[in-house]
Amino acid sequence: MSCVTIFSNIKFEPEEKKKFFELSEAAISKCFQKKSMMLIEIPPENQYANAPGCVYFFLYAPPARTENQKRTLIKDLDDVVKEVAGHRVENARACVIFKHHHGSDAGVGGVMHLDHGVY
Repeated sequence: MSCVTIFSNIKFEPEEKKKFFELSEAAISKCFQKKSMMLIEIPPENQYANAPGCVYFFLYAPPARTENQKRTLIKDLDDVVKEVAGHRVENARACVIFKHHHGSDAGVGGVMHLDHGVY
C-alpha cells in the first residue's frame, strides 16, 4: 500500500483538480496499491518569486518496485501534470520522490504495519 502526498505551486481549477486526481490515481495504481492521496496547493505568497510550475509527488511505499516501473510512473505523472495544466502553466512538470519504508518503519492506528502482516 502507498500514501501519496502532493505539493503543488500550480493552483488547479475545480474541473482540473478532478481530472488531476483521476489521472494521477490511474497512473499510480499501475505501480502501487494506493491507500490515500492528498493534494496541498501552495498559495503564491508562500512561493519563491521564480518558482517553476511544478507538482511534487511524494510516494510513501514499501520498496518493491523495479527501476523501470518507477521510470514509467515518473513519466506518467509528468504527462498528467502537462495534460491538466500545461495549456496555461509554462514549464508545468512533475517531480516524483519515492520514500520507501519496510513494515517495521511504518504504522497506522497505533499498530506497526509489520504486526498487521501488511509487509
